[in-house]
Amino acid sequence: MRTQHHQQATKPVASSRTPEHRRGRTILWPLLAAACIAGCATNAPEQHLLALTTPALPNAASVPAQSSSARWLQVGRLEIPEYWQSHAVRYREGNEVKTWDNTVWAERVEVGLTRNLGIELEHALPAPWRLCPQRCDGRARRPVRLLISLSPMDYDRGTQTLSAWAQWTLIGAEGQALHTSNQALQSKGSGTQAAAQTDAMAGMMKAVADLVARDVAQVPASATEHLDAKHGQ
Repeated sequence: MRTQHHQQATKPVASSRTPEHRRGRTILWPLLAAACIAGCATNAPEQHLLALTTPALPNAASVPAQSSSARWLQVGRLEIPEYWQSHAVRYREGNEVKTWDNTVWAERVEVGLTRNLGIELEHALPAPWRLCPQRCDGRARRPVRLLISLSPMDYDRGTQTLSAWAQWTLIGAEGQALHTSNQALQSKGSGTQAAAQTDAMAGMMKAVADLVARDVAQVPASATEHLDAKHGQ
């Protein structure tokens, strides 16, 4: 026979936490998590957008008027090493590739480099050569196409020096290679911050434009003529 003491000992113990207490705890955890996320976001370092230095645009008065004798150069997008094709701003330190802290590119590097090169070519090209705007369809003469590769290309943060092996080819109206050149180039930045890297890159685009303009001046006129003009049709 069970005693009263045994029956009391086997009774379930009632929880001291009320339903209202449990509901309060359920609401409290999401609030704490949200506060933690907000605090972490507040303490996150600011991301700085880095853009290439834009060269001075050509003066409209200094740009020759378009004519039937104009010869056109069309610039293809520059080819650069794969590790440069990133949102992160990278540099080389010995055998290591590192990243500038809290700094990202404002646009794709090859896009900015190609735009800067185009502006520098507008200054450097000899008459009657002109840079072809967007597409050259319908022009009196077919364009010569410029292809450029900068590989390898490295920026040394310690010396603020950009080094690259530049290779460029001029392609004629019929797809033939008219001229190919290559040269080792260096360009110096100023300062120890990431902006010094963009100065060095802009300086290299000016050097490339001057070299290309030198070669363009040697391109024969027949390279830009239409097929019907070449054959007297």
